[in-house]
Amino acid sequence: MALIGTIRKNFWFVLIVLGIALASFVIMDMVGANGPQGGLNPVMGSVAGEKINYQEFTNAQNALYSNSGADQNAIRNILWDFFVEKAIVNKESDALGMRISGEELMDLQFGQNISPVVQQNFRDPQTGQINTANLQQFKDAIENGTFTNQQLRAFWAEQEKQVIKTQKQTKLSNMVSKGLYTPTWMLEENHNGLNGKVDFNYVKIPFDNIPEADIEVTDSDIQNYINTNKARYRKSEETRVAKYLVHDVVATSADSSIFRNELLNLIDTFSRSNNDSLFAVSQGGSLPNVYFAQADLPESVRDIVPGMEEGQVTQPYLDNGTFSVLKLVDKRVVADSVEARHVLRRADPANPAQIASARAYCDSLLNVVRSGSQSFADMAKANSEDTGSGAKGGDLGTFAQGAMVPSFNDFCFTGGDKGDYGIVNSRFGVHLIHIQDKVYNNRDSKYKVAYIAKAIVPSEETQNAVNDNVVELVEANRTIAELEAAISGNPELRLESSPSLKANDFSIGTLGSGNTARDMVKWLFDSDNGVGDVSPEVYGMRNQALYYDDKYVALALESIEPKGLQSINSVRTEVEGILLNKARGEKIIAKINGTDLGTIANDFGTELESAIGANFSTANPEGLGFEPEVVAAASNLDLNAVSKPIIGKTGVFVVQPTNKTEAGALSNVPFLRSSATNSVRGQVNFKLMEALKSNVEVSDKRVSLDL
Repeated sequence: MALIGTIRKNFWFVLIVLGIALASFVIMDMVGANGPQGGLNPVMGSVAGEKINYQEFTNAQNALYSNSGADQNAIRNILWDFFVEKAIVNKESDALGMRISGEELMDLQFGQNISPVVQQNFRDPQTGQINTANLQQFKDAIENGTFTNQQLRAFWAEQEKQVIKTQKQTKLSNMVSKGLYTPTWMLEENHNGLNGKVDFNYVKIPFDNIPEADIEVTDSDIQNYINTNKARYRKSEETRVAKYLVHDVVATSADSSIFRNELLNLIDTFSRSNNDSLFAVSQGGSLPNVYFAQADLPESVRDIVPGMEEGQVTQPYLDNGTFSVLKLVDKRVVADSVEARHVLRRADPANPAQIASARAYCDSLLNVVRSGSQSFADMAKANSEDTGSGAKGGDLGTFAQGAMVPSFNDFCFTGGDKGDYGIVNSRFGVHLIHIQDKVYNNRDSKYKVAYIAKAIVPSEETQNAVNDNVVELVEANRTIAELEAAISGNPELRLESSPSLKANDFSIGTLGSGNTARDMVKWLFDSDNGVGDVSPEVYGMRNQALYYDDKYVALALESIEPKGLQSINSVRTEVEGILLNKARGEKIIAKINGTDLGTIANDFGTELESAIGANFSTANPEGLGFEPEVVAAASNLDLNAVSKPIIGKTGVFVVQPTNKTEAGALSNVPFLRSSATNSVRGQVNFKLMEALKSNVEVSDKRVSLDL
């Protein structure tokens, strides 16, 4: 009772405690149920102070790419770039007072100036043109207030954001483009460099004239080179290098026999099948719509098929990692190529009325052609709905088997002869075809075949055995050094190093891309892992075509490269080569005596050579190779003057120009100025955005959100 009395006297305190507990519970629920690792709408990053929120990002991804078969990691990177660029474009547009009005936005979506974004989203894959009917349906729904499908509304809202961003970016680029100008002196320099020519004699002393053992490149030398070339060797973000062990999963002989026996059990049924295409496809095979020459048949059965009877099936044979059986369906002499023309009347294959109407139309055209009142070419120009060939009188040129849809192919190669007309249906509609010529390289028989293939996939037991081997290695060897020692001398295992990886990468070296590679990158950037550590997890790399793990990977962190100037070790291979050649070149130069090219060549045991007609449009004269510094030196010397030694790409050169052809006077300056300026303007959109990005602070927190 005393306790109850105390509580009653201090009930205000109880209310406060309960309130705090309730608030904590609500916050925990919000954190746990929404978004990755905390927060109702966590911030993924910021651009010039503008936040990029997780929920907005996810909404855009779902609206634009929910039905996409593309790698979601790649999509997230594309979308991230869009959000970054949108923030930059908005910042610049606001500073300039640039807006996209409602009228302009409608024109970009439905008017005469359709945005590239809308064009891409509403392009008909069959015709390559904008599907205006589909676009009109969206417009009508928006104007009539019937646009109620939430998924489509979300898509349209996100597309609208992309349209606005793209249009603003285009305006910014146009502003910069209009300010570009190519001065006359630059045109003259370019004209002289591309059109003037020089002939010169030269002596080349290769770098290997000085042995590598005579040169020492120190860490101090490399660091000085990095410091001198900071822009080239500065990284904008931290990178890491992975070292990984790969154990391939290979089918055993027992695995292979399973698939061979499966095919053996199908041979009798396959040989008696009346629908070869359906049977082959149902068993993972195919009936190609072409007749193969003997030389084009699989090598294992190339000499067997010509002696087979129609309907006969081969024994199982190996072909590119699969067991296959082949059935001879037909043999005949078939043309190697056909020359034809056609008239197309488009119709939906699923709409009988449209097909009937299109066939009747083609029948009437055929009657006109046969009457001689109009040529096929004129009729095709006036009536064909294949605008490409129609403009050329229906001409399709000469084509081989398989180049056309099956019904078209069948009529041209096996259904008609030279000069014949025919009407066939296809997925495009109805075609009136005229075979103009059939070309036979020979009169040898060709073979139509159906086949069934069974890929030889390692069994689950085989996969598990390989996985167990790698797991044991990882458990027993927790550092790179231990792992390297453990696999030494084992030809089945190999250690590879990845390129430098960024925190948001989703591809690793030869392992390729995907969710598993993304998980590996996340481990590499986990702050709890240090250089030399081996991941406790073994990663199975999925064969996306055959749906099994075709390799198991042990992952380790080889090195960390901080943001800023690269370390000596990270650039050692590249810079050592540069400095080695520079030092060799300087030693060679110190040994050169005099200016007579013949004497210099004799002293170094090399030849006196010549380059003819060199300039900056042909900087690789025959024998010289890519040596722009050498060509520049020869172009700037007086005739018969001898250059100072030049350290080039492949050795030290001494040159002596023997003849020069001047470029001549610059003509048609307005055209050249326009051409040069337009060439630069074509790069503005990309270059401008890169420049703007370099001038803003971008905070990227995707890794901390486990994305």
